[in-house]
Amino acid sequence: MNIVKWKLSCMLIGFIGSVLFSCGQEPASLKRDTRFFDLAAFIETQSILLDSLQPKVRKKVTIGDTVEEKIVSETNWAKELELFDQADISKPALQTSYEIEEQSEQIRVYKAKANENPNVKYIKTTLDSKTGQIVSLEALISRNNYLYHSEKKIWLQCRISPQGKSQISAYRISGMQKLIFNDQVPYHIEAEIL
Repeated sequence: MNIVKWKLSCMLIGFIGSVLFSCGQEPASLKRDTRFFDLAAFIETQSILLDSLQPKVRKKVTIGDTVEEKIVSETNWAKELELFDQADISKPALQTSYEIEEQSEQIRVYKAKANENPNVKYIKTTLDSKTGQIVSLEALISRNNYLYHSEKKIWLQCRISPQGKSQISAYRISGMQKLIFNDQVPYHIEAEIL
């Protein structure tokens, strides 16, 4: 009788252990594909770094025919880099929408598949050949509905620190916005971190 209870107890402990272990595991279908650049994590890291440094930024903004240029000494980096975060395609739900084209060991292009229509049309990343850190990124984001059309091309450039880490040194955003009953409004933002 004691042997039967002992066997049942072992089986129950084994079952509970396997249930608990499987609850902590992310399903294979939801795991991030490591071939995709985790742009959201990169932007979050850069926002924290730049918030701690608070560098000055030379900024030029063009909206239609209006141009404004100035040096900004305080920046909310999470908000400033938010548009780049929106171009993240490393989420498991988006990964099947893209094909990966490796142009070299350092250059990788993620293109929307022909039968897919995600907002992010492509992302191109370039890595440093020595450190493997990101040195540039560009992407095209396009949104359409029956009232609104917008298109943005975003680009950022990084320098590699003496510690071998990427740090954003410049970025650009060019695009246009069109509402159904209004004219198209082009805009261009250039920023250099000083």
